[in-house]
Amino acid sequence: NNSNIPPIFPENDQFNGKNFTAFKTRLLIAAKARGYLEGATYNINTTTDTAPTPWTSLTPSTDEWEVRDAWALGLVIFNVKNPIGLGVRIDGTAAQAWASLNELYNITSDLALVNAE
Repeated sequence: NNSNIPPIFPENDQFNGKNFTAFKTRLLIAAKARGYLEGATYNINTTTDTAPTPWTSLTPSTDEWEVRDAWALGLVIFNVKNPIGLGVRIDGTAAQAWASLNELYNITSDLALVNAE
């Protein structure tokens, strides 16, 4: 089922080190702000309830969290042209990967927007 695969943007829309503002907008839309990129959804559900939760749940089971976090991590990594070269943290959670990009590029993008005005 292809719906389980993170979308891969056209090459021109992937992050290349210079287009962070546009990339960030596209990525957050694709992620639908599910909480995995911002770290709002945690792997701390200790309930024994085995009923499946929706993707938007902030309290998924551990198994659900692992699958959803891997999806979100793939969304970030597969849409960056050179993840390692551009400093994406690929050995942690989706939130950690996203934070690594924001720390390196969000300030630069904000400054570019101010200068463009």
